[in-house]
Amino acid sequence: YTVNASMAQQSDLVEGVYIYTVDKGGAAEKAGLRVGDVITKVDELEIKTLEDLTAAKKSYSAGDTVTLSIYRNGEITDVRFTFDSTPKDAISTQKPVTQTPEYYYEPGFDIFDYFFW
Repeated sequence: YTVNASMAQQSDLVEGVYIYTVDKGGAAEKAGLRVGDVITKVDELEIKTLEDLTAAKKSYSAGDTVTLSIYRNGEITDVRFTFDSTPKDAISTQKPVTQTPEYYYEPGFDIFDYFFW
C-alpha cells in the first residue's frame, strides 16, 4: 500500500510503499524484507507511491540486483534485493511468511482502517 504524507504523520511511518505480505521463499524474503517495512527508494529513485514502485520494477529483469532503502523500527536501512522470476503456475500456490508485524495486517482488514480508525 502507498503510505502518503498524511498517513505517515499519523502513524509514525514515512512516505513510501508499505509491505503487508512477504512470500515464503520469494525474493523479498531472501532480501530480508519484513511485513511492516516501508520501501522509500530503489537505488537512487525515490519511491512515494505504489505506482512509483511498479514503474521502477519495469526497468529491471530477473537476476538484476538493486539497493532498496526501507524504513523499519524508526530507521532507514538499505538492503540488497535481487529480482527473481516466478512461474505463473506458482503464483497462486505461494504462502506468505507468517509473522506478527509491528503494523498488523489481516486479509480483509484494510490498511486505511488501521490508520484512520
